[in-house]
Amino acid sequence: MMLDRFWFGLAPILISSLLVVDISALKSPWRYECVEGYCQKRPITNETENTALSLPACRIFCADVAAIWPKPTGDVSVGNFLTAININSIDILGAKSESPIFSLVRGASKIFRKHIEVLVSRNVVPKGGKSLVVTLDIKNSNIDQFSLDLDESYTLKVSESSDGRVQALVTATNFFGARHGLETLNQLIIFDDLRDELQIARDVLITDKPAYHYRGILLDTSRNFITVESIKKTLTAMGAAKLNTFHWHITDSHSFPYVSKSRPELSKYGAYSADKVYTAQDVQEIIQYGKERGVRVLPEFDAPAHVGEGWQNTNLVTCFNWQPWQDYCVEPPCGQFDVTKPELYDVIAGQ
Repeated sequence: MMLDRFWFGLAPILISSLLVVDISALKSPWRYECVEGYCQKRPITNETENTALSLPACRIFCADVAAIWPKPTGDVSVGNFLTAININSIDILGAKSESPIFSLVRGASKIFRKHIEVLVSRNVVPKGGKSLVVTLDIKNSNIDQFSLDLDESYTLKVSESSDGRVQALVTATNFFGARHGLETLNQLIIFDDLRDELQIARDVLITDKPAYHYRGILLDTSRNFITVESIKKTLTAMGAAKLNTFHWHITDSHSFPYVSKSRPELSKYGAYSADKVYTAQDVQEIIQYGKERGVRVLPEFDAPAHVGEGWQNTNLVTCFNWQPWQDYCVEPPCGQFDVTKPELYDVIAGQ
């Protein structure tokens, strides 16, 4: 049994090729029907088995702007077709190997494929479908660094070509806009658990750009240590929501978890424990991980106040852990740089 595509609109669903389907072969006894903007569960009967919609399929057609998140700020046109695609025949065409953004495009492409793979139910081999070709038309391939005035807009077009392949074209000024387009395209690909098929919305045209230049979160890893893997999960979620700034508050008076190559004693005496630290390699890895997901990482080393643990033996801080703390600072432990010490500036420059 293979359902090539189906049409969904205000009228009843029409099948491009009427096929005889054994209802017992379907994975679930339930289908979903769009009723006043909501997907409602209905039993599959002999009369509805050919047109039964899975929940992910219903959401694309029933939800506002095809359930794309965040809601696009421009025009959204999603056709009335879903087409089965072959998970083993997905090509992504982007930057050339000599381009400054080649590694970013390659990383974003791997993320795109991984997101598709995780859609498939465990121990299920999706049935074959059409080839999917994704083309990234990036106008300026020299921009590999983020700035607040960056144009993050994109246009996404999905159609079926004359040779039977599904063509997805993402047009953007730079990599960061193109990456957002890939994220939106991911949201238009579903796994139909009724038919064990990967399917993609077809006849799509979307124009979109962020409503705000700064879209981010702040994470404090001084008061509470957060592992590198957990930080990466946060960046993954930010990329999915098209957030673009991760403000990483690494140090404060409570702890100094960064392993400085020039002053390793700072983390030795300032970290919560020997394994609750971030190396320079960790920081670089997190920065690259974020960039591939359209997120710039802003590491912050709090100063000149909010300096304490790790610096207590340097003779460069004052008021460290003074009591009663309420008389000297907002919260314990107190501490700040002694800006009258000339050697302080050499130490800071060496970090």
